Amino acid sequence: MDSLMGVLQGVHLKDCEDAWSWRWSKSGNFTVRSMYKECFSFESPVDQAINIFPVEVVWEKPLPLKIRFFYWTAVLERNLTSVNLIRRGKQLSPVCSRCKCFNEDTSHLFLHCAFSLEVWHTLMMPKEEHYALIMTVDSLEEWLIAWPPGPSSEFGGLLWEFLPYATGWVLWKWRNKGIFQQKMWNLQEIAKEIKGVLWYWGGAWSVRQKYRFQDLLLCWDDLFLVFLIKNSKGSQ
Repeated sequence: MDSLMGVLQGVHLKDCEDAWSWRWSKSGNFTVRSMYKECFSFESPVDQAINIFPVEVVWEKPLPLKIRFFYWTAVLERNLTSVNLIRRGKQLSPVCSRCKCFNEDTSHLFLHCAFSLEVWHTLMMPKEEHYALIMTVDSLEEWLIAWPPGPSSEFGGLLWEFLPYATGWVLWKWRNKGIFQQKMWNLQEIAKEIKGVLWYWGGAWSVRQKYRFQDLLLCWDDLFLVFLIKNSKGSQ
């Protein structure tokens, strides 16, 4: 009771109708200027890290809109992995449904699961040192940023540039197939689907007219070897 009286001390009630009043302006009326000033009146602590979303590796990529939205949630680690579902109150096992060894968070699912690593190794075989980079990153964001770029004028370079996005997208789809459809993991089918996604995304590339989808299936390593040789000469 004493605390309530302390709160009401100095408050004067008038016999009139109630009315709204904006406390951050002298007139009591709302203005955008006063709201803006109040929102930015608090300084962030010096030791508080400010995380800037890597726009260049998601929103600035010429990918289908649903893929950019997908990677937006994945980079923020908000996609519905087992760990995130548990945080939302779901009752289920956090262990990866594929390897059965570690908890399924975003980095494990896309990067460090033994099955995912098998897929990455198969697709990146022409350049082993690039594959080794996956062991040095802790998040999907770091992986996309660390991914070495290729020349946009070459078909192999374009395939290489969008390879991590197609791979992550297909890994997510196959993860869901395994959980909801009991689909068995098949490395060859997954690799073929990733190449199919890249071929579909490349429909607007003028350089794709010189190739057939069979080239991706039968000459995958050759496409990247040509690209990597050219790229290494240009960097000397």
